[in-house]
Amino acid sequence: MSSSDINPHNKKPYSVNYKILRERAKKLLVSIDIPRILRALEEYNILILVSETGSGKTSQVPRAVLSVTPVGKVAVTQTTRIAADLVVKRIAALEDVDVGDLVGIRRKDSVKVGKATRIEVVTDGTFVQTAKSDRSLSKYGAIIVDEAHTHTIQTDMVLGHVKELSLERPKNLKVIIMSATIDVDQFLDFFPGAGAIKVQGRPFEVGVKYLPQLILDITDSIVMTVMHAHLTEPSGNTLVFVSGVKQIRAIIEQINRYMLAREDRSPVFSPDYVGRLDCYPLFSQLPQPQQDFAIEATSITITGVTIVIDSCKVKSNVWQPEAESWALTERSVSQAVATQRTGRAGRTPKGVAYRMCTQTGFHAQLSAHTVPQMQTGDMVQEVLDILKIDRNPLTFSYPAKPATETVVKALGILVPVQAVEKCPTGLQITPRGLDIVRLPVDIYSAIMLLDSPMFNCQDQAVSLVAMIEASEKGSNVFVKPSAKDVAAFCEEHMLNAHVLKVADNLRLTLLSHLTQLEDAQGRKRWVAAYVPLDNRSFYTSVLRIIARANFLRVAKRVPRKADAKPKDPVKWEMVRNGEVTPVSDKGCIPAVGSDWIVFGEYSDPAPLLRQLRMVTPIPLELIVTAAPFHWCQLNLAGTDHVQDGLVDAISRLTQCSEAYVRSATPPNPSMPSDTSAAE
Repeated sequence: MSSSDINPHNKKPYSVNYKILRERAKKLLVSIDIPRILRALEEYNILILVSETGSGKTSQVPRAVLSVTPVGKVAVTQTTRIAADLVVKRIAALEDVDVGDLVGIRRKDSVKVGKATRIEVVTDGTFVQTAKSDRSLSKYGAIIVDEAHTHTIQTDMVLGHVKELSLERPKNLKVIIMSATIDVDQFLDFFPGAGAIKVQGRPFEVGVKYLPQLILDITDSIVMTVMHAHLTEPSGNTLVFVSGVKQIRAIIEQINRYMLAREDRSPVFSPDYVGRLDCYPLFSQLPQPQQDFAIEATSITITGVTIVIDSCKVKSNVWQPEAESWALTERSVSQAVATQRTGRAGRTPKGVAYRMCTQTGFHAQLSAHTVPQMQTGDMVQEVLDILKIDRNPLTFSYPAKPATETVVKALGILVPVQAVEKCPTGLQITPRGLDIVRLPVDIYSAIMLLDSPMFNCQDQAVSLVAMIEASEKGSNVFVKPSAKDVAAFCEEHMLNAHVLKVADNLRLTLLSHLTQLEDAQGRKRWVAAYVPLDNRSFYTSVLRIIARANFLRVAKRVPRKADAKPKDPVKWEMVRNGEVTPVSDKGCIPAVGSDWIVFGEYSDPAPLLRQLRMVTPIPLELIVTAAPFHWCQLNLAGTDHVQDGLVDAISRLTQCSEAYVRSATPPNPSMPSDTSAAE
């Protein structure tokens, strides 16, 4: 066997599939331009690469860049976990190595890298986390920011940071920014002195079809379009883009009604005559085994997709700083995103894209480019991250600057939780803030973890936070019974096995971070411990740490009016800003005697329907004593039902008169006994 038959990366013979994949790769559009790209990279430290979807840039450019990066790793950022998984598998297959060898992956709940790893596929959020521990990103010789047009908060954070790093490391850092639909002029303005290359052409022609007129029921229109395409278009796979999980399931259910026989009737379209039509859902919370068989729309080419059906809609959370709430809104995608989606067809054969809008509406109502998430998010975590890498959040190099009001509101949250403080030069992150940013969770969850030793419930806090994070705030823990084979326990209890696995991995990651915390003398500041379930303080300890971590997210039941009807919804007033709102009926509904709650989110799941989610009823005595530094500093001179309740509780706990509590700062109260708290 000659040396050319041996893979130099793992010293094993090349597989049969290797040569097939390499020959296909040579035919990709971007492969032809690799020499031109590398020449430009010699001239410019920052290169903007524009290339059509399906050109091969995501899989080919990292390998080419590695060949001219003698020192350090090549980082390839991806905006989603699913995209990162597929990209790393594709690059590893092209190099004929296992994931974790030459090519590795880093994401929030999974790390597969080794000593030999030179190409790291990294989710953008994990890459920001890396920058917080290694500001100069010293182990990377090249950074490739893929899908830059998406303008996610984390991607824009990466772009802002690498802009500064390119000035600090001009001799040993190359940056490549890639997209199919990027606004080149905007990015050239943002990166002075950068170069730009456009790879011409697309693999195969893609026709675009529009609706002849506006429709009322987009779900029904998508189903009809799927059936029309299945019956009239050449054979191939169909990729459907919609805005939410509920719509995915509704479309699949309607298609199955047409295609599948039931006990009481035959199918409307017999597979024997029109061919099989198998439907696979794909969304981020889908259990991993189902994802493995699903069709994915990422930056990796999907063999055989000839038809794209695009709802031209997307759902996203928009932060409303005046009310400190999130609004889940459905809106039209940008023309850039629609073009990106269209490009999913026509990668291997020619294709067609059906857009669920009129041609006039597409050009008149869809914006040219996506609104950056930096301008729609709350910026709380991002402000802390920016301070951690020694940047000023008010002057940071944002690709798209957020509203000053949003940044100021974020600081109004970070200062009370003692993560940020004022200093002679402006703002600085505190030692507590440094601990918070080390943990890959939001600030409230981080506080819960860091302060859990106060109540000896470290183990419970880690498990609780891991489940909240893995299940997207508890909304995906449970699943409906499925005909698919799943673990017996999960099937019996209708638990989402994938969420449990992710939570377990995250739990181990959190424990690893927490047990490394040390004081100035090198002593451990966080040691695993737990309250036994049969201990009478078990529940009060857990409630106390929840209350301490969320003292800014407390609400009181609004007294019912005398003329209130039995069916009138119960309303709650948020202590921090006086907003009055109901509790979501999708979770815990506080009992009649529970007048105080801690909530995890204030959001707007539908227009004009703001609700409190992730609600935990907690006795006021526990709320106050868990975070006395906050409650005893409040101005309680008013006489509304919220302040009256707080004054009464603080007066009883401190043995101070109500008049004194209203006019002065009372001493911090002691913890109530477990018995009284339980009562």
